[in-house]
Amino acid sequence: MTGDGPLSGEELQMLERRGKETVPSIFGIDSPTEKTILEKPSRTINPASPGIDKLVAELEKIARKRGGMGIAAVQAGIPVRVVLLWRANNSGEGRFQPLINPSIVRVSAKRLDGILLSSDRPKPWFVPADRINTFAREIWRQCQSISKEECDALMQSVWEERGKALSQMTR
Repeated sequence: MTGDGPLSGEELQMLERRGKETVPSIFGIDSPTEKTILEKPSRTINPASPGIDKLVAELEKIARKRGGMGIAAVQAGIPVRVVLLWRANNSGEGRFQPLINPSIVRVSAKRLDGILLSSDRPKPWFVPADRINTFAREIWRQCQSISKEECDALMQSVWEERGKALSQMTR
């Protein structure tokens, strides 16, 4: 895979199409095709390439609309090494910061298994893997007798409630 080139014409067209989506979609591991794309190494890109500003703006739009704390370009279907991360100061104020061609400079043997729950709040909550099943079971039971919209609202409420409790326990 060659690197440090511009976005392709096809990628620029995809950005145009994505810009018209009301609720932007992202690639996920549930689709075998999308999983394959997500698992392939992304190529480096010239930071001065035409379309980089449009790509960063689209990634920020997706992250904000989906309540995320970060997103990689490959999650939007563009396999280049561009990542957007929420950076906050001690008072919780922050902004999205683009990283172009980031690389791993240090690796730790310590591994945390779980889910990072994020929302439009500046502080995300990390839920350890051994507690995820408890959350899922509780929500699943309650969602059996209510509408999808009510279930979505319940799910968000439970995640936030449990996330706050866990974050206080791990301080």
